[in-house]
Amino acid sequence: MNKNLFYFLLVIGLLVLGILIGCGGERENVAKEEESPKIEEIRPLRNVIKIKAEGVVLHYQKESFWNDKQLS
Repeated sequence: MNKNLFYFLLVIGLLVLGILIGCGGERENVAKEEESPKIEEIRPLRNVIKIKAEGVVLHYQKESFWNDKQLS
């Protein structure tokens, strides 16, 4: 029984250590993201999605519409 308790405490300790190390790494990444310039997310003006059924076959078509500034 003492052996099982030892393994249980060892696993819990390793989990806590992993969580603490993981949290420290995220803080470093947040600092790096703040220093780098932010990239603007580009989205189409609109999307048109058409789905046609021929029996058990579905035909899918997606059209994306963009303005001139976004394509340059």
